[in-house]
Amino acid sequence: DVKEASINRSPSAYLLNPAEERSRYPSNVDTQMTLLKFVDGASGKSKGSFSWFATHGTSMSKNNKLISGDNKGVAARLFEDWFTSQNKSSSPNTNSTEPGMIKV
Repeated sequence: DVKEASINRSPSAYLLNPAEERSRYPSNVDTQMTLLKFVDGASGKSKGSFSWFATHGTSMSKNNKLISGDNKGVAARLFEDWFTSQNKSSSPNTNSTEPGMIKV
């Protein structure tokens, strides 16, 4: 679970759902993230990953003037920067893998 990473943009609307439905979930947001990681068997180094985490296109509030609403684009860029920093090599002939991100 990835807690405190998102908020329900309309808690009052969520509360209009039947109590029996709301009782099936521990929170009014989906906090589960699924990660599929690819690792080089010989070196143990990460080769890439895919992640799935529920976000809405309007996940940033109207008061947020510092970050673009393109949260998946920001996440992709941060991951790519981290991945590149972790996989630098002084050898020009290494088999490197470029990171990728699924944006749904």
